[in-house]
Amino acid sequence: MKKRYLKLFLLIFAIYASYALITGVFIFSIPKDVSSIYKENHNIEQYKNSTIGDDRVVLIETPNDAAIARIDMIESATETIDISYYTLHQGVSFDIFFGLLMDAADRGVTIRIVLDGIFHNLTGSEKDIVYMLTAHPNISLKYYEPLNLLKPWTFNNRLHDKYIIVDNKVALLGGRNIGDKYYDTPDFKGSISNDRDLMVINTSETTENSVIKELNEYFDKIWNHEYTVPAKKNLTKRQITKGENKATSLQQFVLEFKQEYPTIFDRTTNWLELSFSTNKVSLISNPITRFNKEPYVWYELKNLMLNAEKSVFLQSPYIIPTDDMLD
Repeated sequence: MKKRYLKLFLLIFAIYASYALITGVFIFSIPKDVSSIYKENHNIEQYKNSTIGDDRVVLIETPNDAAIARIDMIESATETIDISYYTLHQGVSFDIFFGLLMDAADRGVTIRIVLDGIFHNLTGSEKDIVYMLTAHPNISLKYYEPLNLLKPWTFNNRLHDKYIIVDNKVALLGGRNIGDKYYDTPDFKGSISNDRDLMVINTSETTENSVIKELNEYFDKIWNHEYTVPAKKNLTKRQITKGENKATSLQQFVLEFKQEYPTIFDRTTNWLELSFSTNKVSLISNPITRFNKEPYVWYELKNLMLNAEKSVFLQSPYIIPTDDMLD
């Protein structure tokens, strides 16, 4: 009897493995090209501007500056904070990040958070974070494309974005997730991940001519998409209590950390003084689809390189080119 069940299990596993391999791996070996409609409506002229624009930028190099930038942005927020991250790692920066967000929400700031649906790491003991965020009236938490074993083609449809938008005036985008290795927090013993962030400061009263308008529209598209779902819809009384206890614990941790390391929170950095003027900053993103996507980003970068007159400078935390891209 046991052998029969084992054979049945192995058969089911083999069928599923084949199904997952075909729909989750092999199907992605068929590349897509950019549609003629997209090509007709996009050209490199849209990225040019002959005069100084509304956006100023700060290149944030060091882990310490990256931490201070995020702290300053969250603590200075008065109306809205929109956040998108790929993954979160438990530690000091994790606790400070969520403690500060709770402080912001308590003072009336509306916060939206969208995380990758598989690699967010708000599981196990960190599930209380989900309860805490869901219970607060000023915070909404969603996951993009959560794990669905019946749809293996969704495994590759990940949200690798890492950015924060505050009050529609300041945005921070780069290669850093939330975790101590990105910010070199006190007493951190591991190896540091050396990434770079770009802070964009809109100097106009409106976002009409700012890349922050494009980033807002992109965030809203992700937020309202059918692939993006609430992390938790309803909470039990026990979960609400656990969330409240977590909030109290994190906010107390932030208070104690501020007393021990006050210079990190003194908000004396004048980011505007450190910024550079720009003619035009643009956001380029791929379509929000499953399976192979039309490579909008690669198409735009390729055209910019092909039409360059003096120089080409590229910087990215992740470059994984195909043979055709290398050619």
